[in-house]
Amino acid sequence: MDNARKVLNGIARNVEHLLAIIITDRDGVPMLKSDYPSDVTTRPQFLSVHGVALEQAAKLGFGEAEYAIFYYNQYQLVLLNYQTVMVTLVATSDANSGQLVGLSTELEPLVKQLRSCIGDVVHNA
Repeated sequence: MDNARKVLNGIARNVEHLLAIIITDRDGVPMLKSDYPSDVTTRPQFLSVHGVALEQAAKLGFGEAEYAIFYYNQYQLVLLNYQTVMVTLVATSDANSGQLVGLSTELEPLVKQLRSCIGDVVHNA
């Protein structure tokens, strides 16, 4: 997990205005996150609300969303949807949203690795 955290920290440092990367399950429970000071944007309750919004949008007949962007006064959140795993990118409102969405390609191998680890733990329990 330390290696995965190093990867997240490296990505976060290389993208301007990106503050944190948080990988959670569908319920918003953090599995892995980059180093970031404690803040309301990293609390499970806050993170799970946005996952629920994606689920509700799917129920409206639009299909499964690959990502969603939420803008606030100081922050923007980009949620990348990998079915059982969500990646939340916390950035300042000045960040380039397209660049943040583009990180999905770079993060996908790490997410797949985490999903396989979770699957192994569940099957061996």
